[in-house]
Amino acid sequence: MKAKQSIVDHFIFEEYKTSASTLGLFRILFATYVLFMVLPQHLWVPRFPNSFFNPPIGPTMFFTRFPSAQFFLVVNGLSILAAVCLLFGYRTRIASIGLALLWFSGNCWAYSFGKINHDILLILMLPIMQLAGWGKAHSMDARRLPANGEKETRAWAVALMALLVALAMMTAAVAKLTSGWLDPHSHAVLAHLLVNDLVTGRSNWFTNHMMFIHSGLVWEFFDDSTIFLEAAFLFTVAWRPAFRVVCALACFFHLGIALTMEIAYVGNLIVYAAFFDWSALESRSGNLLRAWDRMLGKLPAPGLLALGSVIAFAYLGLGGNPLGILFTDEWDPPGVAVCTLAALIAGMFLAGKIRRYAHERRTNLP
Repeated sequence: MKAKQSIVDHFIFEEYKTSASTLGLFRILFATYVLFMVLPQHLWVPRFPNSFFNPPIGPTMFFTRFPSAQFFLVVNGLSILAAVCLLFGYRTRIASIGLALLWFSGNCWAYSFGKINHDILLILMLPIMQLAGWGKAHSMDARRLPANGEKETRAWAVALMALLVALAMMTAAVAKLTSGWLDPHSHAVLAHLLVNDLVTGRSNWFTNHMMFIHSGLVWEFFDDSTIFLEAAFLFTVAWRPAFRVVCALACFFHLGIALTMEIAYVGNLIVYAAFFDWSALESRSGNLLRAWDRMLGKLPAPGLLALGSVIAFAYLGLGGNPLGILFTDEWDPPGVAVCTLAALIAGMFLAGKIRRYAHERRTNLP
């Protein structure tokens, strides 16, 4: 019994220990993603007539119609301001919780049409990573702390986030497992590609060339490996090194989806990034980070709030963020670019793991 308790205690309090610097760098990455690839959102909701309103069980079930356009302008304006504060680490607790609530509020109305997107992990990450301590480094909040201020992070919060990710991925694996993906006589990935090609019209160079694959073993490998990869998150969550390897492999999985099915799950990649050691950037970009920290020390709070307000007015006045305006096609070039970059980083990470393993094997030979 004590051994089991020690294993659980190690997972909760030790396995996902992370430096404040790593969490601070991840906070910057997360806020940048939100500002450039998420916000503003849900501005299209009030354009639909109220006859489309069919909310699921949740906060919106107590209403009978959509809110006005001004409501979504306010929600997005406050969300952009919160994301800017999160980027610079100003009042990180308020910014994190506020952005999560605003994001969730907008989603409640967007999902009242019946289609629910898979971004709940991103919303949950905001309060959980705040508890972990992602505002204690590379932030305006950290500059206000005394030199010997508290920089300790909470490993249990990062472990909780890892467990939520693992459980979420397992739900996807179970759904595939119970719907015949392991049946050697059916090929689910091929079926999805055929639907994209013949029904939705999302056919591209990769899809057309994959259609020339007539080997059932290859298509069954795609089906089975998808289930095994999604299930591997839960089976490795108790050991962070293995969990990181699974996250890295998942980057290639999402790149494949982006190239063949034209669906870029960038949000999932951002979630995986929470478990990598970003403090390694400090040794390679030390001067840049020191300049960032010095800038944070000189940036006044009113100036930051003014900057956030200007960005909010620019986004809402233009009808979207710059990337959304430049790339209006159904296929998401920025998302594909992020998936490609994530796969490259994952490849370097895995190559480093393989080199270290090979070196250890050579040095341990008699």
